[in-house]
Order: sequence, then structure tokens, then C-alpha cells
Amino acid sequence: MTQGTLYSKRRARGASAIEFAFILPIMVALLWGIVSFGSIFLVQLALSGAVSDGARAAASLPQADEDEIRQLVLDTLKASGISHPTGDGIDVSFPAGNCPGGPCIRVRIEATYAELRGTPVLPAITLPFIGPMSWMPETLVAEASALR
Repeated sequence: MTQGTLYSKRRARGASAIEFAFILPIMVALLWGIVSFGSIFLVQLALSGAVSDGARAAASLPQADEDEIRQLVLDTLKASGISHPTGDGIDVSFPAGNCPGGPCIRVRIEATYAELRGTPVLPAITLPFIGPMSWMPETLVAEASALR
């Protein structure tokens, strides 16, 4: 092997290491963002499923009152791995004439991500010249209605 060939191989390895050093933070940030947004979507889907179950139960069980429906929503959230400690923010209402076709029930939940999951996976960051940026929505909302 000649001296020139050995020198060019070392140089190529050094260039690869520098390229990797440039790409690694971008790849880590991308992976971190995918995990964080996936966590948000998981919670939002669980909220939507819970209020749908509550509205469906209210439609099929006309004798169910607001507290039973609220408890069903909390139980569905708990089965999904999401704890809502107090149940505040779960609104069960019977609006007058809001649904075409007869009386209806509306189940709505509004909660912050911190109430449901605790610490976010991706915290807020501060960018130079832009200021603080949050990757998380302030509140998550899900709503379902059904004829009663």
C-alpha cells in the first residue's frame, strides 16, 4: 500500500465522522419529535374513544345519569392507560333541540396534557431571536353527540 492511498483513506474516514456529527443532532431531534407527537396523538385518540363510549352508552341506556356517564368516560380512559385524577373537565349535557331527529346528549372532555400524562416527552424550547416555542398543545378536547 502506498503512502498516498493510506492518507486518502484516513481523510475519508475523517470526512465521514464530520458528516455524521452534522447529521446526528438532526436525526435525534426528528426521532424525539416523532415520539412526542405520537404521545399526543395517543392521548387524543384515547379522549375521542372515551367520549364516544360515553355518548354511545347514554344513547343505549336512557336511564343513565350524568355521573354514570362521567364515570364510564373515566373508566374508558383508565383502560387506555390514561389517568384523569378528578374528572373535572368532563361535561355531560342534554342540549335542548341541538340534534336533528330528536333529543340528544353531548359528552365533551377538555384537559391539559399534563393532567392526563404528566411531564411532556418533548419540553418547550427557546430559540434565539424567536423566543419560547412549545411543541405541545395547551389543551386537548374531544366531543361526541348521540341521539337519546
